[in-house]
Formats: sequence, C-alpha cells, structure tokens
Amino acid sequence: DVERARELAMFAAALASVGAAGRVDIDPASFVPPARDSDSTRVRCFDDLLRGLGHVSRGEWADAARHLRAAFAVADEFDDADQDLLPNLGLAAMHLQDDEQVLRFHTRLLTRARDTGATIVILYALTRRAIGEIMTGRWTAARAGAAEARQLADSLGQPGLASLPAAWAALLAAIRGEDVHPHLAEVERCAAHPMGTLAGLVHDVVAWAQAVADAALPVPALHHLGRISLPLTQHLAAIDRLDAAARAGQPATVASWADHLAAFAEATGSPWAAAAAAHGRALVASGEVAE
Repeated sequence: DVERARELAMFAAALASVGAAGRVDIDPASFVPPARDSDSTRVRCFDDLLRGLGHVSRGEWADAARHLRAAFAVADEFDDADQDLLPNLGLAAMHLQDDEQVLRFHTRLLTRARDTGATIVILYALTRRAIGEIMTGRWTAARAGAAEARQLADSLGQPGLASLPAAWAALLAAIRGEDVHPHLAEVERCAAHPMGTLAGLVHDVVAWAQAVADAALPVPALHHLGRISLPLTQHLAAIDRLDAAARAGQPATVASWADHLAAFAEATGSPWAAAAAAHGRALVASGEVAE
C-alpha cells in the first residue's frame, strides 16, 4: 500500500525534524515515489509534508518552504477530523516560524479535540499552540493553556507529558520577571518520567527560560542560550540569543547567528527572520548603520 507507506514515512520525517531520529541517517522519502499530479489532494499534501520535513532536517530551507507552503495551500480542503494531517501541518508551520499558521492549525486541532473529548490531543494542541501565542505576545492565553495542559497530563497519569507545559510556564514567568525556580523544579520532576519525543524541545525551552531569567548577567545568559540545540528553538529564541551575545562582547557570534537568520529569511521568505537578522547586524555595526 503505497499511500499508507507515504503516510508512515511522513510521520518518520516529522519526528526526525524535531531531533527524534537519534543517529539513524535514513531519508524516509526514499521509500516511496513522489506523488503525481493525478493523485488526490490528500496524497499530495502528505507527500509535500514528507519531502518538506525531510528538507527541514537537512537545513535545506528553500526546498522545505516550497513543499510545506504547498501543503498549507490545500489545508482548507480537509476536514478537521483528519488527525494525521493537522498536527503535522502545525509542526511544519512551527519550523517556518509562521505564527499565523501555527495558531490556525493548532486551533483547528484543539477545537476538534474538545468537541470529541480527545484529552491527549487537547494536551498536544495546547502545548504546540503556545509557540504561536508566545511569539505574538499572547502571554495570558499561553499561560492558561500551559496550566490546562499540566492538569490534563496529571489526570492521565502521564507526568512526563507535563514537562513541556511546565517549561513554557517557566519561560513565561521569566519574560514577566517572575520567579522561574518553582517552574524549573516542576520541569525537573516531570522530566524524571518518560517524555518521548518532547525531550529535545523541553531541554531547549528550559535553557531559554534560564537565559531570560539571567538576562542581567550576559555571560551566563549566553551560556544557557548556547545550549539550545534544535534549529526550531534557536529561531524562536533568536532575538534573545543575539542580544545576549552582543552584551557578552561576542560580536563574531552575533554576526554568525545573524548571517544564519538572513539565509533562513532569504530561503523561506520569512519577514520575521529578516528583521531579526537586521537587528543582529545592527548590534555589531557602528555609526549610522547601527542607528
């Protein structure tokens, strides 16, 4: 069954794109032929996600954006009951730093999950939609979602699944200038249990929260931000990374990170990344350029 093989390959590509492939160097797209123009829209959407997420894992952002945006373009043709496509469309939007699509797909997923009482999907949607909420300044909504997600994880008897909402709560506390330590202790407690594919993202969000909390201490803050390993989280924390490196007296690091953001912006058409790159370059420029 080629169609089912393509779906499974897309799931594997999605996991690999968030660092869940371990040391296995296999391209899931190599197992199935490309979709044809005569295939159904659903098949072509799966194929674009499969190939786009594969390009994400290899840092091939122009090809990734082309495939993933093709998938976004047909997303309205699918019913919200399609639980195989919506979460991965949301993941694709996270990789492209497309906050509007992150909110759109995860809100659709969340609405359907609430209507059907799918607790685990509610938890999933809340913790991923938080990215769009935090990046667009909807901190109250993000905090409420994190609190609900933690309660749901507790009700399911799955404390490991509470690690990501606890990490978001720590970041939000740091952004608001509140004490992050109770939230970090909660993350540590939850992380003692199986977290599945969340481990890398939780690690990165915790490092980001610690850096924001230590913002007045540039060297420790930069140390925390340097521990962020996933490109997804590096992009999310880009402004904090650039600012910390500048304040720590590391202009070469600022320039390197700004160049990466500029390349990402050029490849994906992301205005946010272009603005972040310009901000980084301004930090290390002089005279009128900096102004």
